[in-house]
Formats: sequence, structure tokens, C-alpha cells
Amino acid sequence: VLSAEDRAEAGALPTEALRRRFRAARCALRNVLSLHADTLPEAWVFQRNKWGRPEIHGADCGLRFGISHGDGMTAIAVTRGMEVGVDIVSVRRNVDTIGVAEFAFAPSEIAKLRAMDCGAARERFFDLWALKEAYAKARGTGFWEKPQHFAFAFPAAGAIEFQSDAAA
Repeated sequence: VLSAEDRAEAGALPTEALRRRFRAARCALRNVLSLHADTLPEAWVFQRNKWGRPEIHGADCGLRFGISHGDGMTAIAVTRGMEVGVDIVSVRRNVDTIGVAEFAFAPSEIAKLRAMDCGAARERFFDLWALKEAYAKARGTGFWEKPQHFAFAFPAAGAIEFQSDAAA
């Protein structure tokens, strides 16, 4: 199922575990895409945009995908006619949440984290990180587009609010 380009990309990764994970994820992606189009898994051709995000080459089928790896899992999201982003975050990592937030979060997000107790702030940090990553991936830019320029808030239970540059 893998193309020569897939095998070369996997081969450039530094460890066998990463190479194996890439190959498994790319095989899964090819098979999932084929569920939504009249294309064999081995026939998909991918390219990277100028920020490195993988995309379907010649995507006249209208499909867009997002993919994320982490904690021994791969998440794949597929849409038709609109961009999509997905992210997996390991909440088991020991992270300087405020230090990372000061680098990657908008002032409004940092202020909310600072107002929370440690446990709640840590949990909210990972919520925000996953949202920011997924949004940046859906835009196709990753964190090349400065993540401080957009923010997420949680105005009510189960609700997520997006804030652009002007509000962040």
C-alpha cells in the first residue's frame, strides 16, 4: 500500500519506533481515504504544503484530512470540501504549563490559566493545547502561524469559543 515516497519519508525518521508508527499511520490514512473515494489505497499521492502539512496531491475528490500521532495512537479525520485538524495530546507528560503557555498561548488564555488552581490549570492547558494544534493543522500552517494570535475560551459547560487576533 505504501508508495516509494512514503517509505523514503519513514526511512528518514530517527528511530525504528517512529518509522513503524509512520508506516502504520500512512497505511491507515490511505485505507480511510479510500472509504470515501473511488481510489485504491496505493493510488493516493501526497504532497506537503509550504509549512510541511501533508495534503492530497490533485485533490479533485474534495477530500481533506487531518492526522495526529501520540501516546501510541493515531487519529485521522476526513472531511469533504472543508479543512480539518485533529490533535492527540499526552496528558501524562511533565510540562511547564505556564512556561509553554507564555510561548504559545494568547494573553487571555494565559490569564485564565493563572487564575486557576494547579490541577485545573494543567487540565485546561492540555485542552487549549489540543485545540490550538488542531486549529493550526486545519489552517495548514502548524505553529508557523503564531498561536498567540488566536485563542479559545470555555464560556459554559460543553461550549468552546474561538477568538481571533482582535479578541486574543
